Amino acid sequence: MPWCHRAQYNGRFVEHELHRLLPFFADSRAAAQPLALALVLRTAGSTYRKPGAWMLIARDGRYAGLLSGGCLEGDLYVHAARLGALDGDQER
Repeated sequence: MPWCHRAQYNGRFVEHELHRLLPFFADSRAAAQPLALALVLRTAGSTYRKPGAWMLIARDGRYAGLLSGGCLEGDLYVHAARLGALDGDQER
């Protein structure tokens, strides 16, 4: 069964859902494919995910984890690619 661990950081609860990210990470690393990590640091108003939510993004557009229910994931991929985070030349 998937697990979810809550840890308190600066008075806020941070949600870690590694069960969705670790298999994706392991497969991508084994294939020497670069990944970008997206992390929610803070939110305002009603949001799909809260601070501490993670998402891994691969060069080919695949991802693990959701940050917005599908609305921002494509934009995050474009941003990661624009920053060079998916080039694979070095760890950043």
